[in-house]
Amino acid sequence: NDILHGAVDGAPPRAEVDTARGIGVDDAIVASAFQQHFILLHLLKPQVPAYSMPLAIELPRGSTQPMVRSALQALARRQAVLRTHYAVRSGAVLQVVLPMDSFAVPLDECTRAEWTPKAQDALATPFELLAVPPVRALCLRASRHGSSPLLLNVHHVATDYVSNSIIASELRRWCEATAAGREMLGATPLLEVQYADYSLWLRRRSQASDSTAMGWWRDRLDGARRVLELPLDRPRPPEQAAQAGLVSVLVERSTARQVQRVCREERVTPLCAVVVAWATLMTRLSQQAELILGQPQSVRNHAALLPLAGCFINTLPLRMAMPSGATVSTGLARVHRELLLAL
Repeated sequence: NDILHGAVDGAPPRAEVDTARGIGVDDAIVASAFQQHFILLHLLKPQVPAYSMPLAIELPRGSTQPMVRSALQALARRQAVLRTHYAVRSGAVLQVVLPMDSFAVPLDECTRAEWTPKAQDALATPFELLAVPPVRALCLRASRHGSSPLLLNVHHVATDYVSNSIIASELRRWCEATAAGREMLGATPLLEVQYADYSLWLRRRSQASDSTAMGWWRDRLDGARRVLELPLDRPRPPEQAAQAGLVSVLVERSTARQVQRVCREERVTPLCAVVVAWATLMTRLSQQAELILGQPQSVRNHAALLPLAGCFINTLPLRMAMPSGATVSTGLARVHRELLLAL
């Protein structure tokens, strides 16, 4: 698992906002710090279709467009973050939640021949985060001969990897129930806590601990280099671009078992081993004495947040030094200590 999970901290979030009625700008519900990060990036480059988190879902056999629409409506009723857009007022990023029964997820339908160009267009079209909720769907015209795919594209401001799993599971369940003749829209239980409630809870916690936490991080990162100097084959662009690549690495089963055995002996998780390997590689390539690694952290640290969709990912900067000749045991101990300090 490459996500660090935070410990349960303090009293859990509670229901405070009537998201069924909707939330306007005048309600002044500030977006979470994680959401504000994505809104800032959007304001800097609104035409860049970055930070989309699409998911492909195989719908049950015989699913029709009305069934899919019903399932998407049930999803948006239950997960208020999917009917939320944002506004900027006096320097604050605010959440605007549409009323439960006034929003329908945009759904486009196409033939199999149209699927690829339609899907590519849907993924290449940026969201208008300050105007409409950042979610759209594309489905293949229903076929009696097999299951049909649904492409649901959601901006990272409203989801993360765990949330995508929640969304996919709920959509499949509602489509299956509708196909079996069971009415799900009215019978769908609403969540007690919504993301707007979590934002209020998080803001209060942050205000209570901001000065202490910020002071610790300033001291911890003081003097650290801001750029990882890698031996690149071309100059860095003047501005960061959205183009990227994905490299998959398959670890042999025997190697994975050895890593797990060593981690058990050192009383750390396999995540520490992955960070050690990455830090060692980056240190050798950059020839820097130390570096800063970004480690994703899940902040779903209360039971009330487990069924909730939204962005619950924070990035912890880990200040690492992997000197030449350091043993695996030493590296694992350093990473483990750094993770505990960051938490």
